[in-house]
Amino acid sequence: MRLICMSHSPLMRKLEPRDHLGHEFFRIADNLKQQLQSNPPDVIVVFGPDHFNGFRWNMMPPFCVGTAATSMSDWDIHIENLDVPEDLALNLIKDLRRRDFDVAMSREMQVDHGITIPLELLMDGFASIPVIPVFMNCVAPPLPSARRCRMLGKAVGKFFGERDLDVLFIGSGGISHDPPHPAFKDLPDSVKDVMLGRAPWGREQELARQQRIISAANALADGEEPCLPPNAEWDKGVLAILQRQMLTDADDLDDDWITANGGRGGQEIKAWLAAFAALEGAVGTYSADLLYHEVVPEWMTGMAIMKADPLGRLGE
Repeated sequence: MRLICMSHSPLMRKLEPRDHLGHEFFRIADNLKQQLQSNPPDVIVVFGPDHFNGFRWNMMPPFCVGTAATSMSDWDIHIENLDVPEDLALNLIKDLRRRDFDVAMSREMQVDHGITIPLELLMDGFASIPVIPVFMNCVAPPLPSARRCRMLGKAVGKFFGERDLDVLFIGSGGISHDPPHPAFKDLPDSVKDVMLGRAPWGREQELARQQRIISAANALADGEEPCLPPNAEWDKGVLAILQRQMLTDADDLDDDWITANGGRGGQEIKAWLAAFAALEGAVGTYSADLLYHEVVPEWMTGMAIMKADPLGRLGE
């Protein structure tokens, strides 16, 4: 059992940070990839969000486990379709329901960069490792609470802790960031129709949305504030909770407080919380290292990478 959590930003392949802050992020990610290549896990469980691509307002579950999944290749992030072990994913869903988690199930989950970026960075060249995607709603209020996300992760971990499998838990999400996504009530009717599944989202519309985000990132890097800038101190506080294995302290992280201090995208820290709780549920105590943390304005995000390994299995 092991864990890697990392920030994602679709701007990583689009904009070069002026202070070369991204070079070290990619170097560390590449080192982790090489370690995984030399000692690959049996299965990867990735906790991550979606950005109104695979999951929209017409059906937005708090949590969903995919028994099959395809990559949407948004932002030109190309990755092979996920090799989901169907029977194992189904057994996970059954076990979660036994533990009072009525998660949604998808037999054709579409995953966007919220799940594919860490897989691209860590699995490039050996994409045959089975992957179970666990979607978490981090963008469309009302959101699952931090406490509920922790409890879900712990339940997932308990399931795998009872099996003789080497599992890599991945938590994917930006830390503090505030992408320019308007509230549903403020959307024009044409966009609401897309978000409700009534109309298709064409390539031209997608490119226009990407350009709005790129423009906001450039403005942020120029010292303007088209949105809430990344908050390094907030990042450090929430990362410390994970590193020190004080996970129940996260139960008190209110959604309004997260958004006010970490931006709308700060809710994605819940994917990290779920992944750490999964490791805790599987093995008990762990040792965690913060390998990287920088605020990267061009990527609009507090960027970090953490890894963790067990100190001992439960009962030992």
